[in-house]
Amino acid sequence: FNTRILAGMGAKVFGVDFSEKLIDFAEQQEAEEKLGIEYEVADVSDLSGIKDDYFHLVTCFMAMQDIREYHQAVAEVGRVLKTEGRFVFSIPHPCFEKITVDGQMSTNDSVFLIANSVQNNVLINRDGSNYSIFENALLQICEALAHDIVNDGEGVSKVIKIRVKGASKKTDAEKIAREIANSPLVKTAFYGQSSNWGRIMQAIGASGVSIKPDKIDIFINNTAICLGGAGCGLSRVEGRQLLNKRSIDLLVNLGIGHASDYVYTTDLTYDYVKINSHYS
Repeated sequence: FNTRILAGMGAKVFGVDFSEKLIDFAEQQEAEEKLGIEYEVADVSDLSGIKDDYFHLVTCFMAMQDIREYHQAVAEVGRVLKTEGRFVFSIPHPCFEKITVDGQMSTNDSVFLIANSVQNNVLINRDGSNYSIFENALLQICEALAHDIVNDGEGVSKVIKIRVKGASKKTDAEKIAREIANSPLVKTAFYGQSSNWGRIMQAIGASGVSIKPDKIDIFINNTAICLGGAGCGLSRVEGRQLLNKRSIDLLVNLGIGHASDYVYTTDLTYDYVKINSHYS
């Protein structure tokens, strides 16, 4: 898609991909459209067939997350780019991919991190002493911004961090956390300050992940509401006191493994419905 746009603007374009099928498909399109695009089967981690200082621009969308030798790939791109060249790529983010307000995504939801080298500062590389300092500071900023996106959601009265641990694998933990986070029944329960552990268990089951219900413990703000798959008998008053806060921590322990993950979400309020029903 990007290659065709650039070629249509008059650029000389060279496309690479490690998939022979994808390259074959692209070459078939090129034969029909005749945009002058060249294609080659190659891994971005090994562009040995391309000379140094060659490209003005390298773009890589929805692919960097599939590359095992990430740092080697970046080094190869740096080698084939001209000194004033630009590298534009996209990857899933460890913070911004961990939030959901209503389970929907806008067509223009995006986050840009830009390094333009204008300041001519000392290069921070992976082996340098400043790398971990920069990485930790950047992650803290991104996590704070991601939290603010949720906190500023439409009609939000509560921000909930859903943590799932004791899973067989990380993808299972993330899937369950997101299923709970996007459940209208769970979200409305939080808005109503109801510690309805059954709705949380229902969402866990709806995730499709293999679980052992009698192993599951659920905590809200460090208070147990379900142990061994059974409710702890909290009264409505106790539930309201527990949830009468803007920031809520929900912990689900599956009790079957060591993997964990988390998702930030919100409650579902009358104001959310009002705001979104008045859009035109």
